[in-house]
Amino acid sequence: MCEQFDVAGTNNMMTPELLLFHTEHTARTLATKKERDNDWHSNRAVLCFDLQNVISVPSTNVSNMFYKRKLNVYNLTGHLSVKKKGYCSVWHEGLSGRGGNDIASAVVAILKKIVVEFPELSELVLWADSCISQNRNSLMSFALLH
Repeated sequence: MCEQFDVAGTNNMMTPELLLFHTEHTARTLATKKERDNDWHSNRAVLCFDLQNVISVPSTNVSNMFYKRKLNVYNLTGHLSVKKKGYCSVWHEGLSGRGGNDIASAVVAILKKIVVEFPELSELVLWADSCISQNRNSLMSFALLH
């Protein structure tokens, strides 16, 4: 959405509808950030998680080797507000992909670790990006119910 707005501005193709849409989008983004920051600075336990950049292994400049031996490694990272602790769930494409089920499984693995380390927690707020295929689906809902 933001890129569409930038391109329209650069190419003198800005419309009143696009300007209004971008203004509303920006306002929602800022409201979400404010809400997340309020949670983060409260005394509630908050876990922010996101899939990081895909790592291609091995890393090389030799193009023939790069394309024939490339293995994608995925890393879902979570940061817990309690004691400012980080967690990673790492897997390679030979085990699984990066769809909704894979992300949900990685989040559950991180949550299991948090429950073991902090058994006194009775409430945990989760924050993620709005990637629909990974976070806004029935798979994630059922995984969290589990």
